[in-house]
Amino acid sequence: MTGRRTTRRRTTRALGPAWLALALVAGGARTSFAQDDLGREAARDLYGRGLACFDRGDHECAIEAWSAALRELGDERGYRIHYNLGLAQEAAGRTHLAIDHYDRFLGAVAREEGALPPSLEERRQDAAERRRKLEATRAPEPKPPVPPPPAPTASPPIPTAAPPAPGPPPPAAHAEGATFPTAVVLIGVGLTGASLALPLVLRGEATSRGDEARALGAGHTGYPEAVEAFESARTAHDVSWILPVALATATVTVAVVGLVLVVGEDGEEARLGAGPGGAHLVGSF
Repeated sequence: MTGRRTTRRRTTRALGPAWLALALVAGGARTSFAQDDLGREAARDLYGRGLACFDRGDHECAIEAWSAALRELGDERGYRIHYNLGLAQEAAGRTHLAIDHYDRFLGAVAREEGALPPSLEERRQDAAERRRKLEATRAPEPKPPVPPPPAPTASPPIPTAAPPAPGPPPPAAHAEGATFPTAVVLIGVGLTGASLALPLVLRGEATSRGDEARALGAGHTGYPEAVEAFESARTAHDVSWILPVALATATVTVAVVGLVLVVGEDGEEARLGAGPGGAHLVGSF
């Protein structure tokens, strides 16, 4: 007797809120397993086996026994077993199944009329609290893999007409020939014309200095200084022609070379010749 009582106390501590009185000795509660509600000795034996399994930590054995007892009684009479199954599934780490059993137990209790017995009310509160904690920590249920789309069926080849016979090859495209450097020549002409302004200005300056020296006369004391100023202005005027001459020479050279290249691309014979009149083009046009 002492050993049996010790085992019963261990079972009660292991089940916690699911103690034995919930399912077997509810003391006259209308939805308990007492008296006529059990109906079958098999369900009573299965329930006791589940308690023993749960007491020794064999949760799979407890789930199997309590599930069989629930099948014997049905959900309407044996709904309280859902609470025990929720505890076992929670201990086994199956969060989704534990929540499902707690939901079934809470739904059945909610349909009870009148005040609940203290033991059933305690189990209801415990199931609701456990469900809330599990719901906050459970991972989303894995979705089934989406099957890949069926492979497209190959369409039969469309008959086509025979390709036309190859014709003569197209004439080879000529590379773009040289073009006359019009923009460069126009820029050179403009720069040359602008550079002529400096010699013209310096020429006026030298003429003015010479007139001043002639007006003073050779006997005047300022005459030597006036002559020196005239010579300086004339030298500056002569040097100022270097830029226009250089620009004009470069512009003419670019124009002539460009013309030679253009004429040469057209296949005409042309060459640059020199004579008494200066540089000129020689060729047949």
